[in-house]
Amino acid sequence: MNIGLIITNLLDKHEISQKAFATALDVTESTVSMWKQQKRKPNIVMIKKIAIYFDVSTDYLLGMPKNNYTYLSNEKETITDEKTQNILTAFAQLSDDNKDIAIGEVKKILKEQRLENAFSK
Repeated sequence: MNIGLIITNLLDKHEISQKAFATALDVTESTVSMWKQQKRKPNIVMIKKIAIYFDVSTDYLLGMPKNNYTYLSNEKETITDEKTQNILTAFAQLSDDNKDIAIGEVKKILKEQRLENAFSK
């Protein structure tokens, strides 16, 4: 699958207009249209911003099949940060419905943080 089709599918899936998407990435609607039509391709900086915007991997945007590569390490990090431990303790006490709500809110915050970081570089 080409990146233009992937971008089109993501915009449709999330019900995001081409104009809103272009504004968020600080490009013109014409540029987005060219990407969608495969007349131009986003550069690496834009690919990163698009991945952050949609909360997908750059591999996904580039159409790479899942598990087509080996990770250098499969070791899990040990969480020692006190704030993280406090969050996990509080989260464990939530009902399943409230856990779903909390996860949704955290995802929103992370998306905003990723966008802020991407656009500040």
